[in-house]
Amino acid sequence: MEKENYVRFVGKVTARSHSALLRATDSAVRDRVGRLHLVMSSQAGSMALAVSLYNYLRGAPLETDTYNFGLVSAAGLPLFCAGAKRYCTPHARFVVGCCDVVLQPSLRIDEAGLESALRGLRLDQERLAEVLAEATGTDIGRVMSDVKKEIVLDPKKALEYGLVHEVRPVLFPRGTSPLAVTESTDSASAGDD
Repeated sequence: MEKENYVRFVGKVTARSHSALLRATDSAVRDRVGRLHLVMSSQAGSMALAVSLYNYLRGAPLETDTYNFGLVSAAGLPLFCAGAKRYCTPHARFVVGCCDVVLQPSLRIDEAGLESALRGLRLDQERLAEVLAEATGTDIGRVMSDVKKEIVLDPKKALEYGLVHEVRPVLFPRGTSPLAVTESTDSASAGDD
């Protein structure tokens, strides 16, 4: 029987949560786990780090399935799309869009700085659209339009869009102890919140 690991990922995609999920994946590979189940709710964070995780999970020598049990948007979308099979609960939501640039409150920025921030924002939108188009089989032009106008998908619409393969209420089998990965902890450990 194939070995399986369950990882719960909640929060933003940050340098800390990125590193913790990489460690959890590396551990699964070392333990010869055949399937990694990523149970998640993630709304924000670094798009560059999220695309990095997408590439890593897609290229790792194990199958990854992803599950949305709450809200997945912005940087959470590429991470969710890393799943070969993608599931959501009956009350989950997806927001396609939400790329933004965070500027510090009292930061002075010149024209070159604003242009650089805008280029970064556009690159994030393009990367998100590329990942979504690849995962869903949707035309890149349509996805880019959806990213720019920010659309909300309930489970039925997510199925139609190709983002989700199945809606199911059960996330993992009884007795499973998922490994917790959050943005606020530097390490991932079983059962931590």
